[in-house]
Amino acid sequence: MTRVTVDFRGLPNAQKLAGAKSLALEVDGSTVADAVRTLGDRGGEKLRRFLLDDEGKLDLAFQVVHNGRDWLRRDQLDRPIAEGDVVTITMLVGGG
Repeated sequence: MTRVTVDFRGLPNAQKLAGAKSLALEVDGSTVADAVRTLGDRGGEKLRRFLLDDEGKLDLAFQVVHNGRDWLRRDQLDRPIAEGDVVTITMLVGGG
């Protein structure tokens, strides 16, 4: 088990559903994707439906920042996590 913190940045609906701006999670796994799955499993049905797609993966509307510096694409969520890491979930913002 790896203890990480999941932060919701700019996601008041997720914060409301989770009951907090951040959550400490014990992740049974070793990647950012495992942390997202754990959040979905432990956050309740409404939070799971808000954040995850039908396959249980992070919805395309969201972006993950690992330890406040590494912006991860959806295909990069296999990034290893370590004890004390912070996984921030925020809205995906596009522009041109």
